[in-house]
Amino acid sequence: MSNSNSNQKPIELKDVYDILTDIRDAIKDSSKWAKFTGMKEIKPVLEAQLPNDSKKIIYHLSDSTKGTQEIAKLVGGISHMSISNYWKSWEKFGLGESVTVMGGKRFKRSFDIEDFGINVPELPKRVEQSTPQSKQDEQSTTEAESHD
Repeated sequence: MSNSNSNQKPIELKDVYDILTDIRDAIKDSSKWAKFTGMKEIKPVLEAQLPNDSKKIIYHLSDSTKGTQEIAKLVGGISHMSISNYWKSWEKFGLGESVTVMGGKRFKRSFDIEDFGINVPELPKRVEQSTPQSKQDEQSTTEAESHD
């Protein structure tokens, strides 16, 4: 009894790698087309999930390079726990994904809202904290003005 497979040479690791790379590329391509075909469905979801400037800014900043605390400081007036809750909700709606980074997980948005005609508001202007020197300068200026 002869084995018809005995004449075949063994599959090399490079061949397996090449096959897996082709499969990965095909999945990425399919994912792009799926995203493209769903674009008209996404804008209403984005508008519903991002009803105010704060949420638009938070979503825009959620590119996995910043954590909840850093975003909370940039936006102001929103707790890092609220941002974490937004991330969980947005992930459920397919607006992004959780990615692993050193020290934990972060949210990475899937869309640039400007691509859907939704403007990204500017970050709120932060009130500059006065330093002792700037208070002294203000006092000197006020005194000089009162002498005029």
